[in-house]
Amino acid sequence: MQALSRAISVVPRVLDADLQRDQQLPLTDYFALTYLSEAEGQRLRINEVATRLSMTISGATRTVNRLEALELVARERSASDGRGADVVLTDVGLKRLKAAWPSHRDSARRRVLDRLDANELAVLTKALNSIGAEPDDFDSTDCPPQS
Repeated sequence: MQALSRAISVVPRVLDADLQRDQQLPLTDYFALTYLSEAEGQRLRINEVATRLSMTISGATRTVNRLEALELVARERSASDGRGADVVLTDVGLKRLKAAWPSHRDSARRRVLDRLDANELAVLTKALNSIGAEPDDFDSTDCPPQS
């Protein structure tokens, strides 16, 4: 359990440090851009951004505000109900994400994947797939959100 706890703690920190050093982009911002790029129409409501980032709505709002100031995302009237606003990935944001991806991939390889042989990687992949097999296994409402 200590090794798992350490990995859960250390891996995101070193990936974040690498991404900030190489791309001046925090890992949280990278994930927000990634989730938006994968969403239908490249848009999400702020509460969905918060859920995917395991953050409070206020924490997600601060992240979106930072990304909006950099013109990586924009807020638009919700296409689904017209009342609220959607967070939308801009062309600049997609370009920024594509530019950051190789650095993040290389960091993940160097920091994690290259430290495993083929058998260890197969076991880890199987274990991680088992842990997250069902989308509802880890309902973020069960966890205290990050701010």
